[in-house]
Amino acid sequence: MVNLLAPEELQALIKEKCGSREWWVLFATPDMASVISAIEARFYKGPANADFEMVMGFGVVPGEMFFFAHKRRMTRQTLHSWAKGRGVAIPLAGPEQDILIFRGPDPEGQDAAREFMSWLRAMYSGSGLPVRISNDLLN
Repeated sequence: MVNLLAPEELQALIKEKCGSREWWVLFATPDMASVISAIEARFYKGPANADFEMVMGFGVVPGEMFFFAHKRRMTRQTLHSWAKGRGVAIPLAGPEQDILIFRGPDPEGQDAAREFMSWLRAMYSGSGLPVRISNDLLN
């Protein structure tokens, strides 16, 4: 299913999903796009794909797209175990961190990640969302 959203509808969607604390926000720079594919293949196959939503916004969304992934399919514990199997530690302690940014070493990717976070914070209007930035997941 494809939904076309006006900017204010996109903002409402972001507030709804992020405010519920039931969804991950996933963003990857182009050199790390395979991470998103790997997450979708591992946790959101078949009927579970209804819990994996791509948001595209050419000229609106920095990086052109990001994803919402429901936590019922990929909890912090399952994400931790999955990442650990790839040699990356994602802490289980501390506050829940709902935004995962996968970026490679490319400076342009780092700029894109910062631009996306600034945009997301503005869309969520100063909510103080906790952030986990991963530089090396699946490098």
